[in-house]
Amino acid sequence: MLSDELKLEIQTAYSTYLKSNELTARPGQKRMIAAIANALAQVQADESGARTSGEPVCLVEAPTGTGKTVAYILAALPVAIAQGKKIIISTATVNLQEQIVYRDLPNILRSANLAFSYALAKGRGRYLCVSKLRTLCGMLEESGRQSSIDFLLSGNHSIESDERTLYKELQDSFDAKDWDGDRDNWADTLDGKSWHRVTASHFDCSGRRCPHIDECPYFNARKELEEVQCVVANHDLVLADVALGGGTILPAPEESIYIFDEAHHLPEKALNHFSLSFRTHNSQQWLQQIDQQLTQIGKICSGEAMIADQLKKIPGLIEQISAEMSVVTHMIEPLLSEAPSFKSNSDPLYRFENGDVPEPLMQHSANFSLLFVRLNRAVMVIADEFKEIIEVGRGAITKADAEIWHPVFAQHVARSESAYQLWEAYSKAEESQAPNAKWIELFNFDNQDEFEINCSPVFPGDILDQFVWQRCYGAVLTSATLAPMGTFDRFVMRSGVPSGSHREIVPSLFNYSHQAVLNVPKLNCDPTDSSQHNELVVHFVKNCLKEDEACLVVFTAKKQMHDVYESLPVFVKDRILIQGGHSKQEILNLHRERIDLGRGSIIFGLASFSEGVDLPGKYLSHVVIARIPFAVPDNPVVAATYEWLEKQGKNPFAEVSIPDATLKLIQTCGRLIRREDDCGQITVLDRRLMTRRYGSTMIKALPPYRLNMGQPLSPDLDAI
Repeated sequence: MLSDELKLEIQTAYSTYLKSNELTARPGQKRMIAAIANALAQVQADESGARTSGEPVCLVEAPTGTGKTVAYILAALPVAIAQGKKIIISTATVNLQEQIVYRDLPNILRSANLAFSYALAKGRGRYLCVSKLRTLCGMLEESGRQSSIDFLLSGNHSIESDERTLYKELQDSFDAKDWDGDRDNWADTLDGKSWHRVTASHFDCSGRRCPHIDECPYFNARKELEEVQCVVANHDLVLADVALGGGTILPAPEESIYIFDEAHHLPEKALNHFSLSFRTHNSQQWLQQIDQQLTQIGKICSGEAMIADQLKKIPGLIEQISAEMSVVTHMIEPLLSEAPSFKSNSDPLYRFENGDVPEPLMQHSANFSLLFVRLNRAVMVIADEFKEIIEVGRGAITKADAEIWHPVFAQHVARSESAYQLWEAYSKAEESQAPNAKWIELFNFDNQDEFEINCSPVFPGDILDQFVWQRCYGAVLTSATLAPMGTFDRFVMRSGVPSGSHREIVPSLFNYSHQAVLNVPKLNCDPTDSSQHNELVVHFVKNCLKEDEACLVVFTAKKQMHDVYESLPVFVKDRILIQGGHSKQEILNLHRERIDLGRGSIIFGLASFSEGVDLPGKYLSHVVIARIPFAVPDNPVVAATYEWLEKQGKNPFAEVSIPDATLKLIQTCGRLIRREDDCGQITVLDRRLMTRRYGSTMIKALPPYRLNMGQPLSPDLDAI
């Protein structure tokens, strides 16, 4: 129950915020604030602050224009502070993350009469590893150390002269306190390969034992996160933290109230984060690299019995793994040679139906798993020994040598652990619950055939439930598209949130019937007839779009987008900005420039232009959707999902395809109306919205646009 004191604090903060910014209250925003505050207030805790009862998750679908960020901060922050918890705001995009940190939070702090502190959270990879930089610069200053440098760089190319200059500049600037070690704060863009050499991961960071801990940019940033009440992160960072046990990068889940903005991305992010892969040729190169390093490291470790003992084990393990890899490669080659044309690209792919791996391959996978476990133990012991030497010093190995070799072997720990997990999954029969998707791809990399063995969960809900929902004190999940057909069922199934979660659908403040028209014209072909449909889209773009219009044309397939573009006359192409020709941001900037000059502009884009595109007012007057965005099951995870649902006696098209396509359709249509004074039209060049049963369901799920159904687009169109 929300106490009277908290209720008054939230109401006062909202009214103060509105007055300070000369705004009027929005009904949807007030409704969202109330839903979140009441849901979080129902969570019960014991004297230690641990959650004991109450439903921790609140789902809120709130459309564009609601003011979601202000709503969830004003609702959740007072509750969190009262309970002694932290707020972790997690977004899916950098743009929204920066908007919250640099615009929304400072404004709320300034104008809502709330006292709180906040900070932006980043992963280790955004921060300098002082130990690596100092070690590298020290080695570069010495002659005859190139071989050691090559090992330190884990097989990367030798350092060029301009890179040597860069590392010296980084060190000088950091020592002079002109730079804080944050990659994003360096004046120039840092090349990924050059930066990778001087940053650390969870595995190769020596942590509190590092002699440079007091000046470590990452740990100093981590201290700041421990002191603030509101942390802004992203979905990937949150998932990385909980996968490490929680509380490693961010505050512990038990001490946190998560707010997942753009929450519809969370299940897909979880799938990507918890998937595994193993490349045969690349792994062979890695094993050869370890073998080469043994001679070098043996020279300095002969007096260290623990390390020397593990070093003796590694060559035999590498030999056995290489032999096993040769056997497995010969087993999977026939599978790929006989694989059906599963994907639209030319790379052969074989998917194991129902996640079931043939018995012989399972047995060899078990052998692989055991060998990688043994390799993992050996390199882990060596890495741990080096970590201890860094802290206390010991025997013949200097701290400087330990600092060189600890990150090298820590990376071997990470890689062998990933390999072990992958092959363990392939060694086990799938159980009754949703199986893992398992598949093998063959592609050519650097003129070398590369087999990639993959494993991914099908439904991330169990993972999110285990790592997040069962552990966190509370969570708010919000997006404009959590309930695309008026129900949260599809999202609940994918995200694993408890079925009894609080649910709220906030109505829009836009007058859609006045602001926008939805055209579904009378057409003589379905998109399933690709040739005729391409002609139709070409005809429409050439003849039905005005020369001075600001248009966005969204395709579901790159091939169709390029085929249509190439079929258009030059005078139309001159108005088109096609995805791939420039970065997304450059396309949007060029589009705005053209409109400002009074010229027409047409953007040709794929699915990424259905989100994160904000072109208000004159910058967008017409959204064209080439076809209903059904996902084609040429993705092995999607195919495995459909397969599993069919085994459960369910209809994958009804339970997955239609809801997912409806969500994408809503997102794409949503590019048009971003403000209360926006207006324009949406045209869907897919007659299935009128001819198929699911079409009316999809239209009902869309905002209440003014409908223009079944009208020909031009006199010539009926001839197509």
